[in-house]
Amino acid sequence: MSPHPTRFASPVATRAADGACCMFDRPCDDGVVEPDLTVRLLAKAVLIDMDGVLVDSTGLVEEHWAQWAARRGLDANDVLRFAHGSPSREVVARFVPAEDVPMEAAWVEGLSLQPADEVALPGAHAVLTQRVLPVAVVTSATRAVAILRLTRAGLPIPGVLVGADDVGRGKPDPEPYLRAARLLGVGASDCVAIEDTPAGLAAIRSSGAQALAVLTTHRADELFDALALLPDLGSLRVLPTGVSGTGWFPPEPQHKSP
Repeated sequence: MSPHPTRFASPVATRAADGACCMFDRPCDDGVVEPDLTVRLLAKAVLIDMDGVLVDSTGLVEEHWAQWAARRGLDANDVLRFAHGSPSREVVARFVPAEDVPMEAAWVEGLSLQPADEVALPGAHAVLTQRVLPVAVVTSATRAVAILRLTRAGLPIPGVLVGADDVGRGKPDPEPYLRAARLLGVGASDCVAIEDTPAGLAAIRSSGAQALAVLTTHRADELFDALALLPDLGSLRVLPTGVSGTGWFPPEPQHKSP
């Protein structure tokens, strides 16, 4: 099957855990609409984001950034617009003078290292423990935070883990994904990468890898850079020749009139 099958005419919606419609900005009915797309992508390796893909840490991340916004007298909503999918230092740099960035980023990092409950998302353990294709975790968290969150969630630490402190530029720059592919010994174009944020998908697209997105943190119309949308990793199968999954096409990007 081609990785770019024809889009269907009538996009569908699925229900998020809190009952909200996570695909489109319209009410959902009481039922969950089943995925109606099967996508198969050829690949030699799988690259996976952590927060919101492997670990259900979205609420914790948002709480930390809200605390930081209060510390700096900022509007939390303004900060959260940039917080998902990008390294702390790059989020902080949008709001404070350059000389304050190291101290403020370390403050946010300190919150992430405090005791907390972490929960693995569906399919996370299976993808990390399969031995069919090599796998790497590519995260905007630092290496220390990534190892801590994966461990708390009961997930194994893969042999290749690229954190924010392993690269000069984080997502949406492609460097994290390019580094992960290189460490696995494959070209980025031979990888499937899985994300949950627009910043992460932009990084995948720029790296040349094939992008899938999971509907765990963002609306579908924000994830149009993905080849397909999956409910979570539980709908993904890793095969000797690549991956397959059941989900939906992303909606066409909305272009505002000038």
